[in-house]
Amino acid sequence: MDKLIGKRLDGRYLIQSLVGVGGMANVYRGVDEKTGNAIAVKVLKEEFLDNEELVRRFKNESKAISILDHPNIVKVYDVSVTDRLQYIVMEYVDGITLKEYLKQRGGALTWKETVHFATQVLGALQHAHSKGIIHRDVKPQNIMLLADGSIKMMDFGIARFSRAQSQTVSDKAIGSVHYISPEQAKGDKTDARTDLYSVGVMLYEMLSGRLPFDGDGAVSIAIMQISDKAKPLAQVAPNVPEGLRQITEKAMEKDPAKRYQSAQEMLDAIEEFKHNPSVRFEYEYRNTQDNPEKSINRVVNNAKTGAKGSNIRTGDARRVGTSNPGRSKSGKKARKDKKPFSLLPIFFGMAVAFVIGAAILIYLIFTNSSNLLFSNRADVTIINFVGMTLDEYRASEYNTLLKLQEAEEYNSTYPA
Repeated sequence: MDKLIGKRLDGRYLIQSLVGVGGMANVYRGVDEKTGNAIAVKVLKEEFLDNEELVRRFKNESKAISILDHPNIVKVYDVSVTDRLQYIVMEYVDGITLKEYLKQRGGALTWKETVHFATQVLGALQHAHSKGIIHRDVKPQNIMLLADGSIKMMDFGIARFSRAQSQTVSDKAIGSVHYISPEQAKGDKTDARTDLYSVGVMLYEMLSGRLPFDGDGAVSIAIMQISDKAKPLAQVAPNVPEGLRQITEKAMEKDPAKRYQSAQEMLDAIEEFKHNPSVRFEYEYRNTQDNPEKSINRVVNNAKTGAKGSNIRTGDARRVGTSNPGRSKSGKKARKDKKPFSLLPIFFGMAVAFVIGAAILIYLIFTNSSNLLFSNRADVTIINFVGMTLDEYRASEYNTLLKLQEAEEYNSTYPA
């Protein structure tokens, strides 16, 4: 039996049962005997009390949540940091995670449910961002769903203060690989737009019932986040209104400058969509991997005006653009009288261009100048575990993402 169960912390917080076990902390249900309120107590595991990095992360979470006051963010009542015990007393949320709810519903939600949850998440993030706090681990597993349909955002363990003057090792913690932004995967600087990318991934999952990027391992998924484009929602969730698809895809842009620049801006777009589900936004989403000719480029437009024209498919648009029933027979005759057009000069020019291009490429490779060609490739940051103890690794978020194979080898550089 857990030795904390039945104990009274600080003379008032009675620990009743263990409700959750994480990598670095356990979560207990209890009661505040002074107020009678049900509480959740997050306790740093005893074996990590001497780990400065994990202690710093634990303190960081308590500091982040304690300055937030929003109905969609878990409230913090008390924090205790001593050499013997470190814990955070929070409101007890009786519900399930959004991830569990997605599984119950078979993976996908209706677009109305999705919008209902998204507005609450964005409201919570806007509040956190206004306090200078970037969550950096937004995912359905960190969102609790209550019976009344409201949500509570939690787990600010790797949150970063955007106005901090310096970064520490854990400031580079990347969060959950299925939901991280490209800049997180590369180890680049993060800001509020990082959280919005994660919200976009969540919207994609809620609307389609599938993750935009999935693979065999954490590294392969991280590379997808950096370089791959998700399949357009029009293909995987064709029944979702176009305006909501556009909002989702804009939030998931690889370049932060092309995303919404604040949670409030994205929230405003969703509110506009709620009031007019037929709205279309001026936003272009391209997926050249499946079909280079396909693109979505729609302008803000009410379906009441010009809706028929906006529904023309790409192939239909080509036919409409080239057909003209008003042309006369004389026009056709004039075309017949023209001289045949020869493709030979074009093929010859293409062949010459190919030879020249190949020669330049070979020259660059064999003169050690190939870096000029590949200088724009995306760098992928691989986490360095050298010097980390097994306990530290098991307490990290990578313990559940990577497969560890243990082997012992003598090394004078690191203590036993």
